[in-house]
Amino acid sequence: MSKKNEYIVLLLFMMIFNHSFAQTSAQSENKILLTFDHLVVAVEDLDSAAAYFNSLGFTIKSGRVHANSISNKLIEFCDGSEIELLSVSKPKDELSQWYYDLIKESGEGTTAFIAYRLAELDEAEKLKSVMNNNKINFINTSYGYAEIISFPVNSDLHPIFFIAYKSENNNHIEYCSHINSAKQVGQISFHNSYKSNYEGLFELITDQTLDELKLLSDVDKSANRFFKISFITESIDDVSKKLKQSGIGFLEKQGVLKLIEEKFGLEISFRKSEE
Repeated sequence: MSKKNEYIVLLLFMMIFNHSFAQTSAQSENKILLTFDHLVVAVEDLDSAAAYFNSLGFTIKSGRVHANSISNKLIEFCDGSEIELLSVSKPKDELSQWYYDLIKESGEGTTAFIAYRLAELDEAEKLKSVMNNNKINFINTSYGYAEIISFPVNSDLHPIFFIAYKSENNNHIEYCSHINSAKQVGQISFHNSYKSNYEGLFELITDQTLDELKLLSDVDKSANRFFKISFITESIDDVSKKLKQSGIGFLEKQGVLKLIEEKFGLEISFRKSEE
């Protein structure tokens, strides 16, 4: 090959590479950074559920009674995330009725939703554009405090929703300090049959993996919601001490402490922070 032809081949290669790199960069720039915001646990008896989690060493923050009869209490963490314990007395709209029926079907309660936070309010518009472009049905609800993007009840994506706060949403240190030294949610498990749907959704939205989103697919149960949760703690000893005081059975193996009894359809465990 002559030097002239070598130069042409090299030039073509560089043009293709630059074009491909530009496309990849543009795609990456359009992706959204998601942060785990909260897990909703719908329960029959809110006070009883709060007392149970308090017996595990969590500080409980009182919530409020909403106009549709939904009431809640919170377990907050200093990274801004939380576990929301939620109950319904007399349903007054479609959402409260859905929660009410879910709780009645499950008995004492079950997980309902996992929410991911968008960094900026503008990201909600970007997310809706992605949904529309990919013909994904969604529901956009605007509240005074946030914009929420969720999915219809008949959608396999229904257990997930996205939230963009209209003002800064920080948890207070007095509520995110826990006797069991828990500092954040580690991982939440869902049934393997939903993996392709969840992966497909997140691949459109973000460069983050399921693991980075605190999600793990599992085949232990034929559950249609989330059925395992692990908490990251600074001290397994603090967890162990509190559980012994509360008379709650557990097993400890290789740095992971797992409760023997499941509550609200959840297998609960703690593991030591790697930091």
